[in-house]
Amino acid sequence: MFKSGLAVLFLLASWFSAACAYELLPAHVAVVYNGKSELSRRMAREYARVRGVPEENLVSLDCPMTSEISRKEYEDTIRVPLLETARKQRWWVPSGIASSPLMNRKIFVLVLMADLPMKIRHETPAPLPGKGGNQMQTDRAAVDSELALLAVGGYERKSWQVNPYFNKREDFVGSGLPSFLVCRLDGLTPDTCMRLVTEPANVEKKGLWGWAVVDRGGPYAQGDRWLDDVFERVREAGIPAYLDDWPQTLPEKFPLSRDTALYCGWYAGKANGPFSDPSFRFRPGAIAMHLHSFSAADFKVPGRGWSSALLEKGAAVTVGNVYEPFLGACHRFDIFVDRLLDGYTVAEASWMSMPVLSWQGVVFGDPLYRPYARMKDMDVEPTEEDRYFQGWWASSVQFGDRWKDRSARLMESARKAQNLNDQFEVVQNGQVVTEVRKLTKEEIDLTVRRVSRIVKIGMFMDRYPAELSGGQQQRVAIARTLAVLFMDDPLSNLDAKLRLEMRYELQRLHVETGSTFVYVTHDQMEAMTLATQICLIENGVLQQYDAPLTVYNRPNNLFVADFVGNPSINFVEAKGMQREDIPATSFIFSSQASSPHHMVLMKPPCFSWSSLASSRL
Repeated sequence: MFKSGLAVLFLLASWFSAACAYELLPAHVAVVYNGKSELSRRMAREYARVRGVPEENLVSLDCPMTSEISRKEYEDTIRVPLLETARKQRWWVPSGIASSPLMNRKIFVLVLMADLPMKIRHETPAPLPGKGGNQMQTDRAAVDSELALLAVGGYERKSWQVNPYFNKREDFVGSGLPSFLVCRLDGLTPDTCMRLVTEPANVEKKGLWGWAVVDRGGPYAQGDRWLDDVFERVREAGIPAYLDDWPQTLPEKFPLSRDTALYCGWYAGKANGPFSDPSFRFRPGAIAMHLHSFSAADFKVPGRGWSSALLEKGAAVTVGNVYEPFLGACHRFDIFVDRLLDGYTVAEASWMSMPVLSWQGVVFGDPLYRPYARMKDMDVEPTEEDRYFQGWWASSVQFGDRWKDRSARLMESARKAQNLNDQFEVVQNGQVVTEVRKLTKEEIDLTVRRVSRIVKIGMFMDRYPAELSGGQQQRVAIARTLAVLFMDDPLSNLDAKLRLEMRYELQRLHVETGSTFVYVTHDQMEAMTLATQICLIENGVLQQYDAPLTVYNRPNNLFVADFVGNPSINFVEAKGMQREDIPATSFIFSSQASSPHHMVLMKPPCFSWSSLASSRL
């Protein structure tokens, strides 16, 4: 009995070890800072505290505080000192095997603090475009990209090196690769630098929730395909997404939501459009990337490039290039986003998306940050502002063509059943409708079970509400909102500017989800701009149910005609006739006593005297 117990315990321990063996942990991170900079030292200490990085993993370098250094300065002040530290602290043991040269690795990630050099300038001029030389043959590089090969010797430093971790789907710790994952925490201001140190760890406790904005329309079809893939991937993940297809970044007055948590775009020289709005900020923990050749070339110069600009707007993660990388050697945003959504760390996802090393790419952000790892964890209590996005995630699951067909049938039924008799009974085809079509028991059961699988409450279906935990009750509440969203004058207390912005957001929400919205409003402008169908009710009686323009141009009765429109319709009592040989919009006025008496309705936007076929009075 005793021996069996030991055996079971041993097996459990072995399983646990295997399950956790490849996870990227704080002990795997070396924090590198510039000993000449007080800010760099303070960031290193704070990051180690926040993430629990061991004290011995902090490495101080005595290097220039300039953004660009020579190849010799890189070797003397960065690479060689780091190799010496690695040897002393036994970051790895050489195996002598070419396929797996490093054994017993302790460090897999290098995170660089502010005031460390970022660029290694070329010693010889790079070939000019169109001069017959190979522009890829240059020894200029990002310090970060070069450090990825810290443990690798003997490679050619006059061109890029293929990244063996590119497009992989395995934990880096278990990959056996000799390279390092390198990220940087830096910004234009000390406040931004310290925010990058502390914010991601707090955000990932509840997960990153918010809008995704994808800005395609660049100069090359290849880049647009990557961004199209980003858009489709975030939609599949249940993230509300907006796709902009205009050639410019975004329209200047585009109401970019402060709930934007993910931005991917290209191709502009510097931040513009809504990103130039001083009041705009991303959601805390946001991922924001703009593909441009020199996005990080002048990182410390305000107003130059995208990398620092996005970080100053509140982003927690971005990427950039310090020189010309060429499109095929840039970070692949589609892979980066895909891996983040799969729960990988920023370090793993970013380096999976980088095709080459010893080149121009830089990653800004906490390497241990997992922004989307808890997206589907409904037991995590969200903040009040995150409930909206969690509900969106749950409701974004598609119900299939059958659901769409049923919605179409219900819409058609509602259209046909718009007539009431004096007893307020619905009349259809001259007959009083005595019953309303209901879902069958099988349809109800199918829908309930489908939704229960979406929010993972299938095992709780036989419980009473009082028997559910807070997280379980939240799942049930989300499930109840999946099919139809009811809103009663939601914008009534907002100022005019915010109301206009929210109309746009609601319209986008409706289009993106394909869900049914029942929206009650007294504002005609809201009804006409937001609705696909308008249900106009007066004293509890349905007056008309039609598309907005149909309600406006072809009102069912005088009440509808008088109520809809600004300016209001003109009612003209006149004698006249409408002939079959002239347009329906034309009316012949007459002074003859025998002419029938009519009420002529003239809507100001649609009316012109030229449209009238007038006779002499």
